[in-house]
Amino acid sequence: MVCTGRSQDAPNDPAPLITETTLPAWARRRVPGPRGTVVAMAAVLVLGLALAVADTVAGHVTATAVDEAVLSVETIVRGDVDEGLTALAMTAPTAAAADVINARLERLTTHNLLRIKIWDTAGRVVFSDLPALRGRSFVIGTSTVP
Repeated sequence: MVCTGRSQDAPNDPAPLITETTLPAWARRRVPGPRGTVVAMAAVLVLGLALAVADTVAGHVTATAVDEAVLSVETIVRGDVDEGLTALAMTAPTAAAADVINARLERLTTHNLLRIKIWDTAGRVVFSDLPALRGRSFVIGTSTVP
């Protein structure tokens, strides 16, 4: 019990006696000491760093997965249609050569690939599994064209 206001040496002192039970509820709350504050701040810091590291790792894993998927698709396409992709076929494909390459691309898209487009360096789709895309031009980012 905390006593202030009246000393025990002077019991007739008219000052009121203030104890823990007479204090309002807001005054009776315990304030955390410096140890509690440091522990709480350290916990917040560790949690924040853990979230930042998790986000960074997730970004790297996603980028690696995308790179591997692109490499896999490129390997499949090159293995199936590369012999038909000559310099002449890329600039002025004959109808027969284009039909053979496009048919191969259409066959490849039935095996869990959504779309396959073979572009020239100017951004024009030369061959595609989707006939509507053939001959169309698109803006190509620097990461797309080697």
